[in-house]
Amino acid sequence: MLNGGRLQRETAKREYNKKCCDDIKMSAGSSIAIASLRHMYEIMNSFSKNTNKLLKEILDTIVVPIMKNLCSSLVKCHANAYEKAKNKNQVFDQTALIDDVFSHEEVVQTHLNSMRFILKEGNLYLNLNRAQEIWDVLITNEHSCDWDKQIGFEWFIDCWGDLNDESRCEIFKKQVLKLQAAKLSPKGYECFKLYFIRVNELDNKIQTKNDNDFVVEKLDLIGLNYLWDIILYALDEKIADMATKFLL
Repeated sequence: MLNGGRLQRETAKREYNKKCCDDIKMSAGSSIAIASLRHMYEIMNSFSKNTNKLLKEILDTIVVPIMKNLCSSLVKCHANAYEKAKNKNQVFDQTALIDDVFSHEEVVQTHLNSMRFILKEGNLYLNLNRAQEIWDVLITNEHSCDWDKQIGFEWFIDCWGDLNDESRCEIFKKQVLKLQAAKLSPKGYECFKLYFIRVNELDNKIQTKNDNDFVVEKLDLIGLNYLWDIILYALDEKIADMATKFLL
């Protein structure tokens, strides 16, 4: 009886997850898709250590194939929230509402948390195109608010290990090093510093001893000119000071 009950629950979770994924694909950007994504995330989090095999199966067969849809949903939700705030002559920030149901903060966090969970629990690397989409919508988007940028930087810091070597280098060279040094925020500087160390380590220009200590093997470091830009032009004196100490 107990095994039968567990089997029924596992089957129900699998089927409900599939339905949620279908809703996300069919209704991306709507409150329906957001609600389904929240339910899917809650279901995935409900799996115990004893059901890791089932979770991996669901991730591989049902959830992973919709990563592109999740990114598209995030982009559409962001655009919807901005347009709603604009039409109401309101300032666009994390409190903006989508369909008067979910706040912009809830929506973005749900998308990012879900993708983080899928990548880490599924032991997967995020496709470069998807990583660029997330960066573009949250950080370089002309309509991004300050909260978007900070939460985006946090995600790319936390999910560094979920990008493959090529993606890490591309994000650093084509995205991080294109940020305006003068307007760099503390979280943006933290993101730059992490990618600066790790990308140069990948290129055998730096040898790391631990998270806070490394030895420079080659002087032609990738991003060194940008580090100088931060030192010379950052409007936040604390950031300029941190960059100076980091260079020395």
